[in-house]
Amino acid sequence: MIINFQKTKELVFHRPNPRNIVYPSSVETIEQVKVAKLLGVQSNFCCEEHVKYILTVCSQRLHLLKLLRAKGLQATNFTMFVQLLLFPG
Repeated sequence: MIINFQKTKELVFHRPNPRNIVYPSSVETIEQVKVAKLLGVQSNFCCEEHVKYILTVCSQRLHLLKLLRAKGLQATNFTMFVQLLLFPG
């Protein structure tokens, strides 16, 4: 298998509260990260980053809906737009 070093990330795991954290040197040009996103889910075994991401997306969508309502979008179109935001598939 050929590794694409531009897309590869290294995630280092350690105990929750170690006295001394020693991060190993990175392999070649692989970037070390504290949080990685895999299949749309933040994975550092802590929900904080994922929850912040979800809240950001919700905030952006609510802001968009408020702008559309303020611009006088008709109720039927507004309902359709809300359904598209909630269920994009």
